Amino acid sequence: MPPPQSYHPETVVFVLDACEDPGLDHAKHPSRLDLLKQCIGNCALAKSRVNPSHKFGLAVVRDSVQWEGAGVTTSAEGLLVALRGVHPTSSPPGALAAAVGPPPLDLGSVVSLVQPLAVAEEADGCRVRVVLVYCRSSVLPVWTTRQRPGEALCMDVIFVHDKAAAAAVAATRPDCASPQTVYTWLEDNVDELSARCGHHAYIFEAGCHLLRKVTNLMISLMAHPTQRPPQRALRAGPLDLATVPPQPTSATTASNTASAGVTVISSSAFTAPPPMDAASNEHVHTREEADGSPAPPHWSPGAAVAPGGDVVLEATSQALTGLVLRRQQPPQPPQPPPPSAAPPGLMEGTTVVDPWAAPPPPPVAAPGPF
Repeated sequence: MPPPQSYHPETVVFVLDACEDPGLDHAKHPSRLDLLKQCIGNCALAKSRVNPSHKFGLAVVRDSVQWEGAGVTTSAEGLLVALRGVHPTSSPPGALAAAVGPPPLDLGSVVSLVQPLAVAEEADGCRVRVVLVYCRSSVLPVWTTRQRPGEALCMDVIFVHDKAAAAAVAATRPDCASPQTVYTWLEDNVDELSARCGHHAYIFEAGCHLLRKVTNLMISLMAHPTQRPPQRALRAGPLDLATVPPQPTSATTASNTASAGVTVISSSAFTAPPPMDAASNEHVHTREEADGSPAPPHWSPGAAVAPGGDVVLEATSQALTGLVLRRQQPPQPPQPPPPSAAPPGLMEGTTVVDPWAAPPPPPVAAPGPF
């Protein structure tokens, strides 16, 4: 069994919730399941190119958790084939769906399904990590085997919810859970489950209509657990410009550096980062927002990276601008002084004729008398 803090190939098991929220309007948004299938396939392809030793598996949550496809495979294409066979579960129409709702997910059933595979993979030098994609906006999961000895599993979660569908269900069933309650439950219980095996879990949330945010969070989940910072060190949301100290403008910089002969580069030469989507601010309060201290950077040039490791880098336009300004020009070779005398072998006043120069034009004769 590899040490928890050493780099090792991973066996990533995606547990995908195929349940659709009742009342979800597919005319306004693309199918949530299709988006998640595409994200999982793209991330698996990228991770397998970084290290071909990684393995992938797929399980689907319907009324219960079951394996999908041919099992664990080292080929990302095999995972794509298994994803094509996943379709949304059928739910009762209209008000009946809102009144009944989907059954809750038992976290213990996920552990019972994956734990035998984890034991076999650890004997081969790999570690199993579960990426749970939970999509039931108003259904609290349960954990029936919490007190069972040896109940531990490396797990990360992304909770993809729909607030409009949850509000429609709440109008019919006032006792149903809200997306904030579901996220809090996942945070508490998945943290406990993962901490039992020394894993620092990532637990994310996003609205199903925020396509870019869902994709970015799924990419963050693909980073190797030994080469990523804790979730509390991640930036919680868009950068608050009010907390940024005032930056010198071109006018103030020019007045301070004119005497030193420093060339000033205008800030307009660089393109500002695109504004964040306003809808991304409407999200469930997550663990990143609980810590008010400034977040350390994701990566520094002195960070050690294991050979064949997986590192997710975040490059902002501000960092790129700093790299451009700090870049040093290569030293120029010294120029020879201009000649002050005629070349050796020639006397002063001797005219050197260039053999490739064009001949001078013939002189024009003065006009004579008529």
